Amino acid sequence: MIVRPPAVGEWPLCRMLLPEAFTAGAAPVAFLAWEDDSAGNATVIGAAACHRLRGETVNTRVRTIAPYRRRGVGSALLAAICRAASDRGDSRVCTRVDFAATPDAAPFLAANGFTCGPRGLHVEGALAGLVPRLRDFRERMHAGGKTPAAARVLPESALSPSDLARIFRDLVEPALDSPPVAALRLAAGEPFDATVLLLGDDPIGVMVGRRTDANACAAIEALAVAPPFRGGWGWANLLLLSHGGERALASGANRIRFDVDETNWRILPSIARIDGIVTTSYARFIRDLRT
Repeated sequence: MIVRPPAVGEWPLCRMLLPEAFTAGAAPVAFLAWEDDSAGNATVIGAAACHRLRGETVNTRVRTIAPYRRRGVGSALLAAICRAASDRGDSRVCTRVDFAATPDAAPFLAANGFTCGPRGLHVEGALAGLVPRLRDFRERMHAGGKTPAAARVLPESALSPSDLARIFRDLVEPALDSPPVAALRLAAGEPFDATVLLLGDDPIGVMVGRRTDANACAAIEALAVAPPFRGGWGWANLLLLSHGGERALASGANRIRFDVDETNWRILPSIARIDGIVTTSYARFIRDLRT
């Protein structure tokens, strides 16, 4: 077995085996695994790909062709990713695992030196049940003087493209486990729009999502708040969620999809109250290259 980066004409093989690695906009770092048969013919038996973000290797993906699984191909590909990351000075190699879709991924990663990091849930619930609760929280927070008078929420249509690009660069990029170009692609995508939070004239938060789709379901794709204003059900997050939810409801959505940390005890009890269901359980797996 030989593991090496793809030659110029071999990139279509990577795209075929790992199409999701090419959706972030930037070309990934990739490796192909080859095996020679008795006649000397080379066959692709696996592929791996990743991106680099702020000194980390992220979006790591490995796929082994079915007949060659459990023969060390995936481990060899993952080792190539880790060597490349170490050679360019990255501190960690990271990937996200959907436990239902890839039940074998967690033990495979653990066997290759990865540890399980933050766990999360992908939740879908009734928007009509969520929006009034968020509005009530917002009004109580405002009545209690916890919301700054200078805070205001605007739709993305109220901002110039250059201002939006700056907001996404400063706020969304650091919150995404993806290459920087993914943030701008998220902003430019036709189904997506943004709700922006300003304190005076300074943008301090943004929520990116989809107000509705063909199934009348809204979605939160990213929510980012500047570090001084972060914190669970803080006023910044609450303003973004409540105003964004109202926009989605007004657009005809009746359901909403969002992610929540599995340890968020404040919101987990509320899932049942909005007729919520957990559609996916996932976690970030990390290999620290400094140890």
